[in-house]
This record gives sequence, structure tokens and C-alpha cells, in this order.
Amino acid sequence: RQIYDTLVYLEPQQKKIIPGLATEWTISNDDLVYTFLLRRDVLFQDGTVFNSKAVARNLDRIASLHSEGMKASIYLSEYYLGYEVIDDYTIKLKLSQPYAPFLDGLAQPYLGMTSPNSIELYSASRYQFHQVGTGPFILVNYLPGKEIDLRRNPDYKWGPSFYSESSPNSVNEIQFTFVDDAKERLSKVATSSD
Repeated sequence: RQIYDTLVYLEPQQKKIIPGLATEWTISNDDLVYTFLLRRDVLFQDGTVFNSKAVARNLDRIASLHSEGMKASIYLSEYYLGYEVIDDYTIKLKLSQPYAPFLDGLAQPYLGMTSPNSIELYSASRYQFHQVGTGPFILVNYLPGKEIDLRRNPDYKWGPSFYSESSPNSVNEIQFTFVDDAKERLSKVATSSD
């Protein structure tokens, strides 16, 4: 959620699906086609424009992971057939049969939108070090098993309605530190809360 946005969100209080990178959507009478209208003011953190082609590229990537059992492809659902790009900001997603939790799956962070440029630049194994989304924070550094450093995205203004707007008191940097030893982890938590 820090690096990526999703097409829709599950609003945490009322537990209903609300707009995300998609401003609105319709579902066909047979529940097999979901048509999404996309925001027009979104940029990926590398400056790439977010549009229907970006969504299509992400869906192609996620669908190709299906054989590897990745969570993203599981949330996309076994009933996902493909998409049709209607125009720059309209895309239809097609299912082989009705699947009630489809919107909930699209709201999961595993289906967050990635910059198509970063997908092309990095192999699947290298991408983890160069993650580029549309979210409120930018990946600065990732050392596996050690730490992840994030910095606030200064251009971020399209978050879901339940996100707080940034203010002078907003967090600008986040560092996640991985500590395997339980005792050491507990001492770090106790020290950081003092």
C-alpha cells in the first residue's frame, strides 16, 4: 500500500468497494464484464502516465505469473479471461463466469499498479529492487533481509477517500528493519517507543 495503488479499494470502516485508480465502474448484466473508467491525473513515480495501456500491461504480467502460484494471480482469479482497451482511460475486464469477490481481489495490494517502464527494464527477479508504483511513498532502497527505505511521493494527490491529506506533520520517510531474533526485535521495539 505504501508504493502501490489499486483500481479500487476496500473502505476499512464500512467495508465497501470505493474508487481508487478507477473513478467508477459498471458490471454487465451477466456479471462477466467489468468496465472501468480511470483517473486522468495519475503518474507513476518514474513519470510514466497511468492509463488503460498501463493497466493492460500489469494484467498481462500478473496473468503470466499464474503458473507460479503468485498471490497476485490468485486474486486476479481463475475466471479472468482478459481485457479490452476501449480508449486511453477506459478498460473492460472479462470473466469466464460470474465471480462475486472479483472487485475485492482487485482491491488487494498484490494487484497494485506497476510502471510499465519498470516492468520492461527489470527482470522478475530484479524488479523487487526497483519497484515503481503510483502510491504515496517511493522505494529508495531495499536490502533483502535487512531494510526497506521509503520516501514520501511529493506528487501524490489521488489517494482513496480514507487516506489523510499530507500536512507539515506528515511522515516523510519510513524505514522497515528486519530483525530475525525475537529478543532483539523486542528490544528494538521497546527502544523505539521510548
